[in-house]
Amino acid sequence: VGVDQSSTGTGTFTGTYNRDSNVLTYNINLTGLTPTRVYFAQAQPGVNNGTVDIVIPNATGPAISGSVTLNQRQENDLVYGNYAVIVETAQFPRGAVRGNIMMRRN
Repeated sequence: VGVDQSSTGTGTFTGTYNRDSNVLTYNINLTGLTPTRVYFAQAQPGVNNGTVDIVIPNATGPAISGSVTLNQRQENDLVYGNYAVIVETAQFPRGAVRGNIMMRRN
C-alpha cells in the first residue's frame, strides 16, 4: 500500500482497545480530505506496503468513528505496532495519508 507524498491532507487517530472483549473503538479526524475508502492494514512502520485487513464502513466524512472486534492475529498486529490506518481519496487512490497505530500502555 503506497501513500502519495504530494497529499497535503492530515489526519488523527485515537482509539481504545479492550483486551477482554477484543474490541477496538476508534475516532479518526481528517483535514483536507474526502475519503473514498479508509481501512486498517497490516503494515510495519516505515515500510511502504501492507495488506488491507479491515475496511471501515461508511467512512465518507472528515469525522469517522466506530468499533471493530479483532481476532487473535489482528490483536497481535495491533499490539506489536504492525497496524496502520490508510485513507484513500479519488485524487490519491493508493493513499492520501497513512499512520501506524502505536499503543500507549496505561
